[in-house]
Amino acid sequence: MAGNGFETIQEVGNVYQSKSRAFEKIQNLETPVTSMFGEADGLDLGAKGTTLLRTYSIDATGGPTPFFNTWKTPGANSYMVVTLLPKKMTIPVMIYKDLKAFTNSPNTAYGDAPAEILQAARDYGARMRELQAVGIGTGQIAEAVGAGTATTALVVDDVTQFIIGEPLEAFRVSGSNWVKVTTFALNVDNAPKVTDINYETNTVTLDRNATWLSGDILCKATTMDQAVYGNSMQTSACYAGLRGIVSEQGEFDDTFQNVNLTNYPLYDATVVDASGAPIAQDLLNQTLNRAKFYSGMGKEIDILLSDRQQLRVFKNTELQKVRYEAGNIEAGAVKVMYDKFEWVATNDIYGGEVMLLMKDDIKWAYKQKLKLSPPTEGASPFTQISNTDAFSAYYTEIANLCYVGTKRKGLCRITNLYQPTK
Repeated sequence: MAGNGFETIQEVGNVYQSKSRAFEKIQNLETPVTSMFGEADGLDLGAKGTTLLRTYSIDATGGPTPFFNTWKTPGANSYMVVTLLPKKMTIPVMIYKDLKAFTNSPNTAYGDAPAEILQAARDYGARMRELQAVGIGTGQIAEAVGAGTATTALVVDDVTQFIIGEPLEAFRVSGSNWVKVTTFALNVDNAPKVTDINYETNTVTLDRNATWLSGDILCKATTMDQAVYGNSMQTSACYAGLRGIVSEQGEFDDTFQNVNLTNYPLYDATVVDASGAPIAQDLLNQTLNRAKFYSGMGKEIDILLSDRQQLRVFKNTELQKVRYEAGNIEAGAVKVMYDKFEWVATNDIYGGEVMLLMKDDIKWAYKQKLKLSPPTEGASPFTQISNTDAFSAYYTEIANLCYVGTKRKGLCRITNLYQPTK
């Protein structure tokens, strides 16, 4: 090194690469939901994904039985081909050769610059990872409620997953495709950014005027791989989210992990419509009983997941009827025990819903852990920014949140619950 900066790109890279493992560990502290799921042992996502064979029981009448067998030799018309697909999350960072330009402090040591940049990338990357993993798996953040013409006040169905400063794009469903709404944003360069979030009115304030229709789908504007949005969890570049994993056929997709749910209805999840009723002990126990019936012997729901408002409703209305134990706030989530189940509540979960999960059946699978990576295969991870003394670089993770069990029908989601004001 010489002067006040890194002498070569290689020197920058050596320092940054050494920080990647620390980056991964720190990031997990910011993801209370995604960090509750372990890594699938021996399951390495290849470039085209990993294929599993799941045998599917057929009864004497030719109809499906409520149970699956797993990891057996497939027989005629008795197995499903399950494909777990890798998805990519890319986090851009900017590196200045002159440390004073980045830190505004001439006394900062060389090694501190990567740490500070990692801190900023960690905050952004951890948030994006969490939001993708609790979402649908298509990149959708929310839907517009009501049209807007040349205005900055955007009303949506739920503001939970918006981030201050985040650029947005809008898409409109056209048949089986999503079409970009160019009156909202032509591209990422002129995309409106979020300047304020009103949780009481579900209103997002934008930094510039935009035009949209009711029902338009809001996504994060980006030039990265996450821009491959669509109304299919199969083709989207986003992680498969929990709402997508615990969804029924036709709600967000007709297939799940390459399985046609028309042909294999027991590989569909269970969705219960509460019709606007508040979450209550009877509704919860009814859904738990249904989950037990579908999951069979040896498998049982062990995690309830919701936003904090649903947990608040349950405690306020059912406190005298049930036993629950207060828990601690851990990594941004409130955890309590209801009966023998752990109930995790975090602000990132979609409002008006409660998910009932079997934690061991949902795992992270990886092709590449989070690390400094080139934007394209064979390229340098660093790109000189024209007319500046700086480089752009990317941290990339290739992975997916996967359902690895055999009885997905035993996963349940209660929807359309009464949702109080945040």
